[in-house]
Amino acid sequence: MAHIGKLTALFVKKCKTPGMFADGGNLYLQVESATAKSWIFRYDGRYLGLGSAFVTTLEEARDLAYDCRKLRQQGIDPIEAKRSRKAHAAAASRYSRAHITALHPHSHEKRRSYRR
Repeated sequence: MAHIGKLTALFVKKCKTPGMFADGGNLYLQVESATAKSWIFRYDGRYLGLGSAFVTTLEEARDLAYDCRKLRQQGIDPIEAKRSRKAHAAAASRYSRAHITALHPHSHEKRRSYRR
């Protein structure tokens, strides 16, 4: 297995050189400019974005990459799993809005009256 943990938090913070920097375990820091850095999980020629390096710490990115490796070990595609989670969350949100509207049919009118 590849050595995991090649990058340091200081390197992530100070790096301004564009490129892909491997941390190990399929985790990469993608630097496009000093103000555009993101975490990438790379596998089978595919790329899964794990979030901005300004928001997601190195430790959190390693945890997310670990979760992706566990999914792959179980035969689950991490990209498809992420899409499924997003679709499920969107459906739950639509259901919640419909449920609230059914219980309180005039709630949207009240919201509008507060804005006036």
